[in-house]
Amino acid sequence: MKKLLLIISLIMNLILAGFLIWYFVSNNNLFIDPILTDTSPVPNENPTLPSGSIVPKDQKLNCQIEQCNGLDLTCGPDQGLMCPMIYKAGDVCRKYVDCIQVGNKCEMGTPSKFEECKSCIQTCYEGEADGISLMDECETKCGNL
Repeated sequence: MKKLLLIISLIMNLILAGFLIWYFVSNNNLFIDPILTDTSPVPNENPTLPSGSIVPKDQKLNCQIEQCNGLDLTCGPDQGLMCPMIYKAGDVCRKYVDCIQVGNKCEMGTPSKFEECKSCIQTCYEGEADGISLMDECETKCGNL
């Protein structure tokens, strides 16, 4: 009788273990999603143009900023860039960047307002050990130039 109960409990445990393994593997709950942990930009799997592409003169480009965050920006053709929802110091200045098509390339338009905002942010954070304590103050001050 004891052997029968032992065999039944072993079979039930194996069925339960198999079900749990199937559930976690089929729902990808055993793996950390790299999209949630990686902060680098992820290009679309089928980009229309590689970065820095030169296109025929007649073709209209959808020019945009090529970086997700930060103040070191360049313009390029739209590649379906997917950025993580992370805000970094100075992102408020991005609204002053105007990417335009010049000939068959994308370039940053006259960035005087952007440069002024960038300089304001860098000056505001200067000397701050962590930068976090001044973040709201700097972003508000420099974002409303």
